[in-house]
Amino acid sequence: TYAVHQPGFHSGYIDLAEDDLVSDNYRYFVFKIPDRIKILMAGETLPDNHLLELALKPEEKLNLNLEVNSVSRSSLEREEFGNYDVVILNDLKNLSEAILNNLGRYLETGGGVWIILGRNADRDFYSQRVTQRFFSTLLKKEEASPKDQAGFYQLENWDLKHPVFSIYQEIERKELPQLKFYKIHKGQIKPETKILAFFSGKNPALLETAVEKGKAMLLLAGLDTTSSDLSLHPFFVP
Repeated sequence: TYAVHQPGFHSGYIDLAEDDLVSDNYRYFVFKIPDRIKILMAGETLPDNHLLELALKPEEKLNLNLEVNSVSRSSLEREEFGNYDVVILNDLKNLSEAILNNLGRYLETGGGVWIILGRNADRDFYSQRVTQRFFSTLLKKEEASPKDQAGFYQLENWDLKHPVFSIYQEIERKELPQLKFYKIHKGQIKPETKILAFFSGKNPALLETAVEKGKAMLLLAGLDTTSSDLSLHPFFVP
């Protein structure tokens, strides 16, 4: 595999082995890495976005290609998703009809969305209106948290070939951090949905799916310190 990091347009082709039909042995492609990546991050309140903001821009002079706009749920309807390269919905209780429509249009036209479901998320709402629609996934009603914080779920079986985790490919699995999650949402996943990581007990953790021209990812746990210790690890910083 080969990773491209330089901004701008990139093109190339794939040369297949020769066969009886030579004309279809080449496949050409072109893609663009933007000079600046515009990110819309929405939390239930602005302070809820603090940890994610630190991960994306730990210092003012770092990650200068990232332009992050942090908003609360109450002001999310005023945002046009099409103005951003990535939209992060960080553990919102629910989504209004206007936001759902905006989200659907954004994905259909090639947007990228990351949905995080933690303690704030209304499980029934997301199961009926979001995860079933975009991820072919139903959220189970059963209790999915250990009785106390002495027990936890671990993040296991990461897909280290996926770009999200590829930076850790050279690290032996036994050296990967032990990430603890104190509460998760359990999902009933259909085969067409790609699972990038599991929680212990073979519970899906991170899902990815294609929606028309766009892509969406779903994390079935929160990132706040009462939900997990993920933000306490260097792993949290991309």
